[in-house]
Amino acid sequence: GLAQLGFESWTTEQGLAGNWVTDIAETPDGFLWIATSGGLSRFDGRQFRNFTAVDHAELPTSQVTALAVGTEGKLWIGFETGGVRVLREGRIATDPRFAALPPAPVASLVVDSEGTLWVGTEKGLFRATSSGLENVAPSMRERSAEIRRLNRAPEGGIWVRTRLDGIWRARRESATRIEDAPECIGHDISELADGRLVTTCASTISSSSQTMVPI
Repeated sequence: GLAQLGFESWTTEQGLAGNWVTDIAETPDGFLWIATSGGLSRFDGRQFRNFTAVDHAELPTSQVTALAVGTEGKLWIGFETGGVRVLREGRIATDPRFAALPPAPVASLVVDSEGTLWVGTEKGLFRATSSGLENVAPSMRERSAEIRRLNRAPEGGIWVRTRLDGIWRARRESATRIEDAPECIGHDISELADGRLVTTCASTISSSSQTMVPI
């Protein structure tokens, strides 16, 4: 059983900021960062240090929804109320580029192989540039698509899982649609070691071989 694998669990009773966990990331210094409904938690293997809007004015809310590790050990942080912050050298800061994001929940963050941060929101996909943000989509109609998950593509660019607008492959300033599972209400996406793409829908898991596995 699972107990034989040596699992441990942590909740607010052990110091976690919130019991609803939305994302996890590890920075190069070995710290584990946990995005929760009650704040951002840093775990060193023994204890938690929490970052909340109550004691960190730079945070727009304590409801943290997405994390991504960037270059030079930076940690990018997305929020339920929208917006992105960056944590570097132990301090949380704003980045003026992200003021242009729509006031919508940040569902997913990812840093691609070129070190570029992508932001998936419930009102579109955005790519950070040196001077601002680019709204990236296969067509004008899809610029406000509800993004559910972003994942780095091993051969460059990223995979994008939308809720109702299919699967995209995004590279730099462009995105293309690829084949999706029929009538998929999308949730997540990942590329397997053999190159097959796996996506989760509201009631199924589908691979690019079109094998459907009911949940």
